[in-house]
Amino acid sequence: MTPTGTIFTSEFVDADPEQVHHALAARGFWICDGALDPAFAESLDEELGERPLALNVNDVGPVRYHHQTYFTHALASSRRFFDLVTHPSLRAKCRAHLGDQFRLKCQRYYQSGLHHELTWHTDDKSPLGERTGVAGVGVVMYLRDTYEGELQVLDGSNQWSGSLGRTEFTDEEVLAKYGEKIVTISRPAGTVIIFDSRILHRTRPIRRRGFIRKSVFLQVDADMAHSEKIILDAQYLEPSDEELLRYLGVGLPSGYPAMPPSGLATLNNSDLRKVIFQSVKTLALRNLAGPVYRAARAVWRRARFS
Repeated sequence: MTPTGTIFTSEFVDADPEQVHHALAARGFWICDGALDPAFAESLDEELGERPLALNVNDVGPVRYHHQTYFTHALASSRRFFDLVTHPSLRAKCRAHLGDQFRLKCQRYYQSGLHHELTWHTDDKSPLGERTGVAGVGVVMYLRDTYEGELQVLDGSNQWSGSLGRTEFTDEEVLAKYGEKIVTISRPAGTVIIFDSRILHRTRPIRRRGFIRKSVFLQVDADMAHSEKIILDAQYLEPSDEELLRYLGVGLPSGYPAMPPSGLATLNNSDLRKVIFQSVKTLALRNLAGPVYRAARAVWRRARFS
């Protein structure tokens, strides 16, 4: 188990959950600079960020989704990630805002590169984009300095977004109507942002070549009947912690598809070239080695049984 004090700093652990709740209710977001222990953030990024893509391997691993890399099922391969996502202090802040019944809806380590952007939206919705009205919070953790492709939020929009009857908004609409309320959360590594699922937010477009945003995202909802599929390593569980088991959805229905959808079509051109090269190389070695192996085996058998 990862020692508790080496995950979050005192700035985060000692923050009053009720004060976090009040900030979420009033403005829709709460920011804690220096929330993650620097060594922990760096080691987690190294552990998850250097994994090869999961292509025909009998294990969990990251996938590519165009300009992004997602490791959705890291709960099944990283004790560090598990202890981060299930940390008691994090759950206490969720509890203060959502009440006693809350559940992890989704979680992921991800990297975002050049040209990635995410338009304005709210997170109180189903995978089909239908508004659910379910209370929830999103949590973004910056593992590296993030001054490009940052999270942007529309201050206070959690108080009125539900009346609009939709969850997606154009950049032009938001800028024209609410531009003065946009907050760009540019922060150093270790920053944690908690936001109400009803707040309008987006990822600012990444324009700087070579910059990679590295973050953790998770969403926690008061809806106990839906979540993405949670794949985890059972040895990390504490069976006596009933809230933890409920938080992870043990024994509860899921039903939502794992995000993002991925396959050959979501690989970038560089990935596809590597797949083609590795496939041709493997096929060539197989065709070359096969006859050589069979000939060597025939010689061995003759020498052994003659």
